[in-house]
Amino acid sequence: MIEGILTGVLGNGAYNFLEKLIKKYFIQEDEEVIQLFITAINTVSAGFFDKYVEDYGTKESSFLSVEKNWELLIRSIFYGSKELREEDFVLNGIGIDKAEILIGVRKFIDMLQLEIKKSWKLDKVLSEKKHITDSEKNHKELKEKLSFLEELITGLVINNQASTKEKKVESDIVTGLNSESFEFGKKYKIQIESGASINYMLTNELAYVEYIFEDGATAYYEVDYSGSVRDSKFPYPLEEYQINFPEKSLIERKTMNLPNGNVQEIVRFRWGKYLSIIKDSQGHILNMDAQCRIEVDHRNKKITIMEE
Repeated sequence: MIEGILTGVLGNGAYNFLEKLIKKYFIQEDEEVIQLFITAINTVSAGFFDKYVEDYGTKESSFLSVEKNWELLIRSIFYGSKELREEDFVLNGIGIDKAEILIGVRKFIDMLQLEIKKSWKLDKVLSEKKHITDSEKNHKELKEKLSFLEELITGLVINNQASTKEKKVESDIVTGLNSESFEFGKKYKIQIESGASINYMLTNELAYVEYIFEDGATAYYEVDYSGSVRDSKFPYPLEEYQINFPEKSLIERKTMNLPNGNVQEIVRFRWGKYLSIIKDSQGHILNMDAQCRIEVDHRNKKITIMEE
């Protein structure tokens, strides 16, 4: 049974109210386990007021006196308090600082988690629930990363296959990468009928992709999950590529002679981005810094500046 502390802050329906929350968040029907949870909550509530007196409000005005807050508290026993926001809590008193209340909330949750660990049965329930949720979260994150990888590989295939028919066929190859058997840090390979192949690997931070053409030339990409290219390598010498500009979008094209005999060309576009190209004295491209969106067709050795 619930003794005075929780009945005092939540009223006579405290037991039934907490029972519903425990069943909801812990998928729990075992009456003994439910009783153990409620006893732990009651013990910690009493200890919290004894320890902090009225630092976070009285029994009648604290965050513990509002039913909505208890839903957040019970949920946080498992999910943790890091994601809690002060604006989520309803205050029942005057002159109470919400920022201070969040500090009190975290102290209460820490005390409750320690109390739960004293019971092997409650600790077991919490550990099992956490394992299930972590697995679900990890699976969801993996599916999102595989979806990103699928888009990345499909784009490479579409840009680098020879014909429209091949593009459709080859892009179908990567559809539905298997998240059930996928491992981070393991290298995988996709063989393409044309003779090209793709090697790929995922880590928590980056996707690594190699596109190997029929002649063995390899394009390499390191891309983070926001789509930013961290590193890349062209399969053929840069001097063999043709760069296509959207001429109508140019606002400035400036050429400078460098001390080593090379030439730097800077092209600025109306949307505020630019392209810097270093060429040798014969006009061969040595280096390129694209502060703009580009599309690369390695097969036909074309670099196209995309309008934004």
